[in-house]
Amino acid sequence: MRGIVSRRIVRSLVSTLSRLLPDLALLFPDLATFPAPPAVDPEEEKRRLFAAMTHFFTDQATRHPVLLVVEDVHWCDDLSLDFLLHLARRCRNVPLLLLFTYRSDELHTGFRQWLTQLDRERLTQEFLLRPLSRSDVDGMVRAILALERAVDADLIDTLYNLSEGNPFFVEELLESLITTGKLVCVDGTWKHTSRQASIPRSVQDIVQQRTEHVSADARQLLLFAAVAGRRFNVALLQQVLHCDEAHLLDLLKEVMAAQLVIEESTDQFAFRHALTQQAIYAELLVRERQALHGAIAETLEQLSTSRSLRERYLGDMASRSEPPSTT
Repeated sequence: MRGIVSRRIVRSLVSTLSRLLPDLALLFPDLATFPAPPAVDPEEEKRRLFAAMTHFFTDQATRHPVLLVVEDVHWCDDLSLDFLLHLARRCRNVPLLLLFTYRSDELHTGFRQWLTQLDRERLTQEFLLRPLSRSDVDGMVRAILALERAVDADLIDTLYNLSEGNPFFVEELLESLITTGKLVCVDGTWKHTSRQASIPRSVQDIVQQRTEHVSADARQLLLFAAVAGRRFNVALLQQVLHCDEAHLLDLLKEVMAAQLVIEESTDQFAFRHALTQQAIYAELLVRERQALHGAIAETLEQLSTSRSLRERYLGDMASRSEPPSTT
C-alpha cells in the first residue's frame, strides 16, 4: 500500500514539475500520459510549483539529511532565485542544507537584492574563498593534465600571474594554451612552447559583454586605462580625457558597477583582473595603441615633477606595451 501511495506522489510531483522542467519527460516517458492540469493564473501556478518542489525536498530531508548544491547561482533566472529563497525559508527545521556558490564580480542588481534578502532574514552564512596560491595552481594543473611529476615552473608562473589565483581563469588559460599549440604533450611530457600566453576567448567574451553596456565616455576611459596598465592614476586619466573631476568620478563609478575596475586608494584605481586589462588592450589596433601611448606619454611629461619619476612611468608603460596575444 505504501509503495502505491509513494508512486502516486512521485507521479503527481513529476506531473507538476514538468510544467517548469519540460525535460523531465525524457526521464519519465510515461509523463505524456498524465492528464494536463487545468490552466491557472501564472502566480497561482508559481505557488503550486514552489509548493510541490518544496514538499519534495523537505520530505526527502525528513527521511535522511539532504545537501542541495547550486553552483554559479549568480546565473540563475529570477524565478529560480525566488524558489531558492522560498525553499531557504522553509527548511529551517529539517536537515536540509543549501550550498550556493557564486562569483563576487557577477553581482547584477537582481542577484544583489536576492543576497540582501537572505542576509536580512538571517538565512545564510557566507564563506569567502581566497584566491588559489601558486602551489594550489600547480596542484590544479597537475590534476587537469593527470601529471604525477612537477609542472614546468615557467608555466605555473604564467598561469598564476595571469589568473591571480582565479580557478576559472586557470582552467581557461590552460585550455587556451593547449588549443593554440603553446602547450603540447611530447612522449607523455607537457612542454610549454611559448612564454607568451593567449587571452582565452571566453575571457574576451566576458569583458566584451561588460564593455558593451557602458557609455562611450566610459569605454574611452577603459581604453586609456588599459594602455596605462593594470593600475592607473586618477590625475593621469583626468588630464588625458580632458574632463572635470565630477565627470571622471561618474565614469569611474560606471566601470566599477560593470565589475571592470576597483578602487585601491584615493588616487589609484585598477582593473579587477589582469586579464581584463589585457583583453581590452588586445582589442585595439596597432595604430590605436600608438596614438593612445603617445597621448599618455605627453600627459605624463606634463604631470611628472621629476625626471626619475617620469622615466619610471614611461618604463612601466614600455614593459606593458605587448600583453598576451588573443586566440
